[in-house]
Amino acid sequence: MKDLTQWSRRNAKENESSANLCDLGVMLEFYAYWDESKYYQQKAVKDPAGRFSYTDYFTNTAAAGSKGQKQYVYDPKNTTFTGTGGTGDAWKGTIAPTSASTYCGTFQYDTQGRCLNVWKLQSTTTTPWTYVQTQSTYGIDGYPTWGQATQVVEDFGTGHIQRTTVNNQYTSWGKPCSVTDGLGNHFYTNYDNDGNVNYVSRTDFSPTPSVVSYTYGTSGINNGVPVTVTDGLTGVTQSITYQSSGGGIGNVSEVDQTGGLNPAYQVGSSGIHGYSTIYGYNAIGDRTSSTYVTANGTITWQYGDYVELGTNDNPSRVFQTLTKLTGAVGSAPTAEEMDYQYDSRGRLTGAAFAQTPYTGFTPSGSSPWYDSTHPAQSRARAYYTYDAAGRMLNCDHYWDTLVSGTLYYGTSPEIIGNDCAYDATLGLKTTSTVTDNTVSTPSLTGTYSYTYDPQFDYLATAYSSDVAGTGTQSWSYDAAGNRTDSVTDNLNRTTSIGGVSTTCDTLGNRLTRGSTTSYSWDVLSRMKQVVNSVATTNYEYGADGLRSHKSNAPGTMVTEYYHDGQMPMEDAAINGTGLTVTRYGLGARGIDYEE
Repeated sequence: MKDLTQWSRRNAKENESSANLCDLGVMLEFYAYWDESKYYQQKAVKDPAGRFSYTDYFTNTAAAGSKGQKQYVYDPKNTTFTGTGGTGDAWKGTIAPTSASTYCGTFQYDTQGRCLNVWKLQSTTTTPWTYVQTQSTYGIDGYPTWGQATQVVEDFGTGHIQRTTVNNQYTSWGKPCSVTDGLGNHFYTNYDNDGNVNYVSRTDFSPTPSVVSYTYGTSGINNGVPVTVTDGLTGVTQSITYQSSGGGIGNVSEVDQTGGLNPAYQVGSSGIHGYSTIYGYNAIGDRTSSTYVTANGTITWQYGDYVELGTNDNPSRVFQTLTKLTGAVGSAPTAEEMDYQYDSRGRLTGAAFAQTPYTGFTPSGSSPWYDSTHPAQSRARAYYTYDAAGRMLNCDHYWDTLVSGTLYYGTSPEIIGNDCAYDATLGLKTTSTVTDNTVSTPSLTGTYSYTYDPQFDYLATAYSSDVAGTGTQSWSYDAAGNRTDSVTDNLNRTTSIGGVSTTCDTLGNRLTRGSTTSYSWDVLSRMKQVVNSVATTNYEYGADGLRSHKSNAPGTMVTEYYHDGQMPMEDAAINGTGLTVTRYGLGARGIDYEE
């Protein structure tokens, strides 16, 4: 017998989705296709605003390697089209570029179907138009290149920039293992027998410096997964432990980060600066806790009240409560609790935070501070609504206070709110109306309105009516998509911004701005230093690319950054003997707590 309850529930979801598509019917796109001579591939797209883009292909009689391959691409900003009139689908058989020479990109292939050259539109201010050529060369079919690209030259041609990347060698299974980048840095990648990266090093220096290295588990739950990752440029090491049993088995249970070039802030007497993030799970694998251990102490956050949302074929589980504990896992909760509410699709619809306990109430043991008979005496509350496309319409914040002698809240004043409107055709935000009642003379209250480039949807104007008096700002764009208030070269690197000169290295990293500011980068294009007329600032990173350290001179200010995954959970700023610690609680809205 069919499970009719489940069937009804699934159809309810499908009907809801169909209704939403009907609501957005004006946002449909339409497609046209070529005939058999071009393998029935997509020819043109008509978007909801009535704009056309067009792609042409080599025919089935073209040279070997080119048959059916993409030949020309036309965009609505730089090309006009004929044959777009008529009724119904008539345009699908008649559309064509008014001029075949107004393409934004064209391609060339070798006899094996590999792309040799790409010409991309750079400027339409000259006749003929200016294109930037990228040329690729390929190696022999056998060792050491296996027919793959050996060299890519961007802005190819005599007198051009010719930024060159070289793949010097591939492994026997086809992965690049020796690469020279556009700055001449030569990288060697070593793999284990499973194809995992053991290390990446630079071979253009002696002794050969490490860039990054990995070690992997060899047995049990750790088998084949990374257990340490070391950034060879900074010495920052992350050690990873995995849940070996029970709920959450195989998930990360602890990450310890240590080391670095600038251990200005050491952990106790151990001589290392670092931290740990430790995770707990329940029987079905939901994360129940995150514990952060740094030199400044230990903080534990508890996640609870999970619910299942989403569709039957794509469910998700989300927590409804985030609570700061008084100590380790299992200790009593503090009064610092965030509560969340979601709709059936998993979108956040409400959040309560900055809660003050019910007057005269103190829970016992591990009982929570807030329940149906002991609601928060006062709290901040955020409320969110969405349109059928999932775009946020309202984000309003209120201050709730219990009516004296009752368990319910009175009429709540709005603290700050943001109401958004969108273009009905393309869904682009057109207005954002902000109400700020946090101060008697609010600086944020006002309407912010936006318009867009009629062809590419880039932001064209932004108007603000707030007390800051920003007024209207406007931007325009060149054929390559660069803003015209900057000057760029053929690789889109700036040479000036707003009339101020800039220089960049071959890879596009900015080296100078004006005469007083300079920048330096490591071989992974991470900013190492900024020097201006006021100070010199140095940066350090882990292998995950997240900043771990910052120092300023003159002066003695040093900042250490600690993370939970990709999110910050603590900053420690040290100025001589002074220490300022900022801690964060990570909830459904990102950073939901700061102390």
